[in-house]
Amino acid sequence: MSRVEKYRNKKTKRGQTEQETGATVQGMPSRKSKYPSSRNKMTQLFYRLLIVLFVALVAVLLFYGKNALDQVT
Repeated sequence: MSRVEKYRNKKTKRGQTEQETGATVQGMPSRKSKYPSSRNKMTQLFYRLLIVLFVALVAVLLFYGKNALDQVT
């Protein structure tokens, strides 16, 4: 006897069997497909933020250096 056959009529938390609710194990979508991860989006956003901050830092330092050089001369 397979495990599926053995536990087919197992009661759910509310006391109903799978046959009474109409839910089947094979018909359910995987968790990964139902709730996709946003990890790739967050990683891409993080790297873009780092690039923007680096470019802003370079621009501020160049501006500061130009002003400091103008005051010396």
